[in-house]
Amino acid sequence: MWKLSEPELKLHTPIWDVMVTHKENEQMGIKGDFISLKAPNWVSAIIYNVDTDKFVMVKEYRHGINDYICEFPSGTVEDGEDPYDACRREIIEETGYNDIRCAELLFTANPNTAFMNNVMNCYYVEVGNSKVNQNLDTTEDLKVINVTFKEMTKLITEKSSVTQHLALAKFIMRCVSKGLSRYVKLNDGSKL
Repeated sequence: MWKLSEPELKLHTPIWDVMVTHKENEQMGIKGDFISLKAPNWVSAIIYNVDTDKFVMVKEYRHGINDYICEFPSGTVEDGEDPYDACRREIIEETGYNDIRCAELLFTANPNTAFMNNVMNCYYVEVGNSKVNQNLDTTEDLKVINVTFKEMTKLITEKSSVTQHLALAKFIMRCVSKGLSRYVKLNDGSKL
């Protein structure tokens, strides 16, 4: 059984807090100071436009890798905000699509349990063509791209093209287990 001290804040940043906790496991003879990142929860949306039969993704410059990548619209959950509301807000902010017809929580996961405490909620969302202007953060550099299922699967297999592999894998597994037609029509002839 682990004994934990109260976490101590070592560094506060706009993105996360670096915490240090002293931990001991007498049975295993382990003790030490362990670093963790207290990070905000976030949402990711796999968006299907029912009017165009395409998926909505974004090509965004990511400062951590100093490059553009294709990904699903994502963002942090504000303090006190419901993850579904955060998902809806992020979709409108990043893509402008405001005709959200349905949203289903695909899964909730801890993306990196080794040293992070946050949760990611991934939704499957269907939208219509109605749009408003994007409302990007001042440091965001992104462009909306609309892709067929076949084009999306090609992006998945390209090296470093799409980083949200966990979300993609879960989505494809969900499609297979529930019947793909529940999610997409696949008018382009694509198959899993």
